[in-house]
Amino acid sequence: MSQTNSIHKGITAAYNFVPLNERILLPDWAKQVSHDVPFTEGISGVLQLKIHTLTPLLVGSGQPREHKEPVQPYRLPDGRCAIAGNSLRGMIRNVLQIASFGRMQEVDDVQLSFRDLHNKKDYLDAFSSSQARKSKAAWLKYTEQGWQLLPCAYAQVEQKQLQCCFLKGKQKLGAKDQTADIKYDMLGGAQTVWFSLKTERNIHKTQDSTDYLGKVEHLAKHKRTDCQHQGITVVTGQPSDSKNDKAKHTEFLFSVSTTESIELAPKLMQQFLQDHHSQSNQTNNNNGRANTWDYWYKQLKDPSSAIGTGKIPGIPVFWLPDANNPNHVKHLGLSQMFRLPYANSLGQALDNSNPLHRATDTNAYDLCDLMFGTIRPESEHSLKGRVSFSLGLLEGQENLLPVSEATVLSSPKPNYYPAYIQQTEQKAGQLVISSKNKHGKPEYVYHTLNHPNAKLRGYKRYPIRPPEQVKVAPLPDKVTPDSKVTVRLQPLAQGHNFTARIRIHNLLPLELGALLWALEGDTENPLTHSLGMGKAFGYGQVNVKIIDSKLLCNHPDKTASKLEEYRNVFIEWMNQFCQKQFHQNWHETPQLEALLSMMDANKTKNHCLEPMALEQFRNSIKQGLTLAQYNDKKSIVKVTTSSHQTLKDQTHKLNLSDWQRKKQTEQATKERIQQQEEALTLADESLRPLLQLSLEWEQALANHRSDRQQKIHDDVLHLSKSLKKNNMEDNLAYRQTLQTLMKKTHQVMGYPKGKKGKERKAFIQSLFTET
Repeated sequence: MSQTNSIHKGITAAYNFVPLNERILLPDWAKQVSHDVPFTEGISGVLQLKIHTLTPLLVGSGQPREHKEPVQPYRLPDGRCAIAGNSLRGMIRNVLQIASFGRMQEVDDVQLSFRDLHNKKDYLDAFSSSQARKSKAAWLKYTEQGWQLLPCAYAQVEQKQLQCCFLKGKQKLGAKDQTADIKYDMLGGAQTVWFSLKTERNIHKTQDSTDYLGKVEHLAKHKRTDCQHQGITVVTGQPSDSKNDKAKHTEFLFSVSTTESIELAPKLMQQFLQDHHSQSNQTNNNNGRANTWDYWYKQLKDPSSAIGTGKIPGIPVFWLPDANNPNHVKHLGLSQMFRLPYANSLGQALDNSNPLHRATDTNAYDLCDLMFGTIRPESEHSLKGRVSFSLGLLEGQENLLPVSEATVLSSPKPNYYPAYIQQTEQKAGQLVISSKNKHGKPEYVYHTLNHPNAKLRGYKRYPIRPPEQVKVAPLPDKVTPDSKVTVRLQPLAQGHNFTARIRIHNLLPLELGALLWALEGDTENPLTHSLGMGKAFGYGQVNVKIIDSKLLCNHPDKTASKLEEYRNVFIEWMNQFCQKQFHQNWHETPQLEALLSMMDANKTKNHCLEPMALEQFRNSIKQGLTLAQYNDKKSIVKVTTSSHQTLKDQTHKLNLSDWQRKKQTEQATKERIQQQEEALTLADESLRPLLQLSLEWEQALANHRSDRQQKIHDDVLHLSKSLKKNNMEDNLAYRQTLQTLMKKTHQVMGYPKGKKGKERKAFIQSLFTET
């Protein structure tokens, strides 16, 4: 029996991104904004809102998650359910910030780290080369002077040797998913042992530094004649079972004797602590077991521990020296192949798009800054908001849904670069093959935060889901319901209504129009908002309607206009900006297309919003997959199939048809250019300037020369305005040729649709009206 499926090219996720705007719109009236000095055209008053829930809603009350109680809706002291005004304000501000090409300011400037065994250039080469290992061993110690590193020598020991020495007939060392603290518990902590080395060191014998001693041959708990070296057992996590050929099967022995200590830079330790504390909060596979840092950090604070009593010198770590200064620590980690920090922080990646996104000078105010307020390092540059939201109060009786099963609200972190970083040569979720390896398999080149021009993908949003797709996600594999990362939800059922008020003070008509658009959208593009917790499941989808307004103009001789007129002023302003910057209307920009698509449930039916399984995440990078732009129509293909082979055939047919259409378009363009060239040679002298422009226009289109298109477009406008001046009004052939060229340029360059656009169109048509 056949079934309907959707082929989704690229990564699937519950979220997507509105492309980041590299052009920022900064209003020119920023210096005039004030609470005390009114605008002549300013408006103040109150808007009455009705908020209708389309799906279950849960604006949480902020109770600590460790209590393990279900998250309940926010309530007032009298017990009534409500929506906090800050939640409404944040929801509307985010929409307007995207729509008005504002500044992305809510970015934590953190230095993320990565561990990517598939990335030879950025990761593997940092730890070893064909000649030598680069990582070294040391003990990390905290003193009154701060953090210090005590370098030491180390050797590799087989897990089987440790098993025979400490765990005869007991639990196996090296089973899958054993964390370091599990291994230490099995061994009874970090143990002092005696060992001898194999006479033949490994392949790196001649080039390794003396810090690496080699591999252990004999191991004993006590000193023997054949075991003259003393060391301390150091174990790390086990990603896969050691019985597999390619799995990890060795641990380490660190020397007790150390060399001169190295003081660590505060910035380096800040990065180290940030990485390992954040890992403590991530999902683990061991039912709440501590990670390596948690294990050692507790010992560091406990005076009776091995570190506190001096049994071991400190926390065992690995480090990489600076290539220009061998005694300077460049990177630091808890395993031999530890996480490396990216070259760019998130803030630097944002600056690569436009430094104005994070600017704090007096002139860098976008529309949201002026309307909702902003806080700057210098208090005199901060602005108080002129738009304030009241509580949303529930109307009627509440209807709570049953408590959900345990679920996880977390999502992939920003270091998942196929989704969070802009990629080049992307075609609907698939990178172009850059080369092939010696086995004939395709290789792909991703941009990561190590790329000098790395850029963030954009504003992360959860698309509106159709009702049939609204559901709580099941727990990931190996995460138990009582894990610290799980949560249970008890939302309000759909169909509730809330009322709220917005008080505005001294807003310009354009600013009021912007607020009205962000609340409701326009007649052709009504908006559905997302509010509260569980957006990844489809919770919190609401419609906002303005049911009443009381507006008063600052000027005593003026009265407030209809709300639709204010909204049109804002739309026209955005059209003018987009025409000037991008030569297209506001609604045609990628930013607004993506935003409107994500806020319309009718446009999500064919999108897969289910997160990928862990194994799919691992394979996505090998396959060169990315997260396709949400409004990219090529990213979704709906087919009816009964087998995997049919899916494959349908995909091949689609790719072939795309290729054929592209070739047909190229051929048609070539034919038009040939016709233009022939017409130019036979044309009357008066028509040749126009025909030359027409030929250049076709060539510019074929070569995607937008700069040349703009120049030709301006030349055509100039000719249209000088018909009478050049005495060409009565030349019918000239006027018809000019009219054809005007239509071509008009269609591609896209005049604005507002009042100005209509006037210009009427002017152009009047030039070609036959007498």
